[in-house]
Amino acid sequence: MTKEKKISIAYFGSPALSVKLLDKLLNGTALLISLIVTQPDKPSGKRLLNTQTPVKEYAVKHCIDVFDKAISPENEELLIEMMAKKKIDLGIVFAYGQFLSIKLLNSLKYGFWNVHPSLLPKYRGPSPLIYPILNGDNKTGITLIQVNENMDQGNIIKQQEFPIGESTTRLDIESQIAPIASKLIQSTLSDLINGLDIATYPQNNDMATFTKSIKKQDGLVELKILDKALKGKDNEAVNINRKYRAFTTWPGIWTKIISNNKELRLKLLDLDLINNKIILKIVQPEGKKPVSFKQWNEAYRIFPLR
Repeated sequence: MTKEKKISIAYFGSPALSVKLLDKLLNGTALLISLIVTQPDKPSGKRLLNTQTPVKEYAVKHCIDVFDKAISPENEELLIEMMAKKKIDLGIVFAYGQFLSIKLLNSLKYGFWNVHPSLLPKYRGPSPLIYPILNGDNKTGITLIQVNENMDQGNIIKQQEFPIGESTTRLDIESQIAPIASKLIQSTLSDLINGLDIATYPQNNDMATFTKSIKKQDGLVELKILDKALKGKDNEAVNINRKYRAFTTWPGIWTKIISNNKELRLKLLDLDLINNKIILKIVQPEGKKPVSFKQWNEAYRIFPLR
């Protein structure tokens, strides 16, 4: 792309995962991103200090203008005016974290494109990285959609799938987002700049599935279920392995044990699935450091010694 043909873009995003795509778009494809729109600073940590979103930190570091006000009707007008002054024609959204009104969506010449990390219409909603692993799917993908007033229901612009293996984790899926999404965005922009029509097609709502927000409690593995998985019973090992891979980093998986008449949490930090059995490798008792499962179980004898 030559400089005079570049389309001015506003990038909407907030968490660290969104930074990866932003960085790829700026450094890998050299798009003209003139404005960053992100969530307001929020109290964080034990001292509740006001903390910028990772996307804002990146924008400040790279001297890109930032709009970080909550989008109330009044602030929405300010944002629309700011984008007009900067002659922004397109918004790109990935993990922004706030609903965009029809008025805002209609304020830009080319509207807004959203990056959704699933093969829409499957896995609409907040947890598309997790559900394909939990459900044992053998593939997932990245979808670029034209944003409309309904969450994750806009027309599909482009889509690319990739496989999910038996050891694929959520982090593995996350690592695919920036390289794939940046290519989808760049190729679509090239078509736009060259005067080609951007063909889109509606999602089949009859095929839609939905995800929910994951909570810390979702990482619980009941002790009796874990015991079955260690013994290779009732296919529980497969389900726990999927949960372990899907909940990598957060919320993780854990069980509850009784020690000295006290209920404690036992984190399951590392495991394998072998011959339909869970092989626990590293655990972390509540309030203590990680330790090998064998060493811990020999001391506490929660499970039968092998």
